Amino acid sequence: MSSSSGRTTLVKPPPYDPEKSHIENVLEVTELGVLGPDIFTNTRQPWHPPGARGIFGGAVIAQSLSAAQRTVPDPAPGEAPFFIHSCHCYFLLAGSSEIPILFHVERVRDGRSFATRTVQARQRGRCIFTVTASFVREGAGGVKQARHAVPLPAGPEH
Repeated sequence: MSSSSGRTTLVKPPPYDPEKSHIENVLEVTELGVLGPDIFTNTRQPWHPPGARGIFGGAVIAQSLSAAQRTVPDPAPGEAPFFIHSCHCYFLLAGSSEIPILFHVERVRDGRSFATRTVQARQRGRCIFTVTASFVREGAGGVKQARHAVPLPAGPEH
């Protein structure tokens, strides 16, 4: 399959919608195509910022977390859903905007309160990015609130 630019893709990208704001079109970057169990691909051509070595990393992070989230169990009736708790990201190689990205999700662990996933973003079989993400069930582990050891100074009056 080819896009309007002629580049080969695995999933036909949705067209840019001039009726939507630029940010609405950009937010659709997390749309993923499903290629198989735990394998996803991008549906929009990645953005390569002018002068950068590779594609914009923020989109790869968002797409990887979206792929991981799709493999986390849905809540049973009466259960709270899972939300991202933490993630550790590593950019390994510069990504190309001309090559589709495959997101391979490994289901590391599924527990009652936590789920862990590792995602590798690959182009031409080479891993360009990896993330290990932890998901926590809403309300698990009690209420947590950041506290400062020393009170913050009072800010200026406005």
